[in-house]
Amino acid sequence: PPAASRWLRDFADADEVKELRHCLGNLTLLTVQEQVEAGNKDFVDKVLVLRDSVFAVSRALAGQEQWRPADVRRRSEALADQLMQSWGIGV
Repeated sequence: PPAASRWLRDFADADEVKELRHCLGNLTLLTVQEQVEAGNKDFVDKVLVLRDSVFAVSRALAGQEQWRPADVRRRSEALADQLMQSWGIGV
């Protein structure tokens, strides 16, 4: 991300970045074109791509006002709960 990126401020802790970068809550589905458009932009700019995504899970993510470590953790738990419920396990 660019040096002035909001992401660099919100995810300043290197250990936290390692923990959250590839976790479920920080991932979403995008078409190739959507990924190209979203790139390494700040979250507020990615929302413009997410809200028009062909994938419902990405459109839902566009409802977030910000994207900080606590948001990633919260979404990870919510997605895991949804998966477990839809698979009929652990509930």
